[in-house]
Amino acid sequence: MSKRMRRAAAMTGVAGLLAVAGGADVTGDGRADLLARDKTGVLWLYRGTGGAGAPFATRTRIGSGWNTYDRLF
Repeated sequence: MSKRMRRAAAMTGVAGLLAVAGGADVTGDGRADLLARDKTGVLWLYRGTGGAGAPFATRTRIGSGWNTYDRLF
């Protein structure tokens, strides 16, 4: 018997992101965070929550001018 898998979105509003790096604990709270750069060069932090229903908190702007770099890590 096969089990049906239900799809769920992990994040919304990420269509304009050009580079994403994750897996590191940037904030020091013991949870994996994401860093993302949008098309205008703004770097965003998505703090890991540890929750399955909402794995990342609302994004926080870190700074701008990151479009001069081709990699985040």
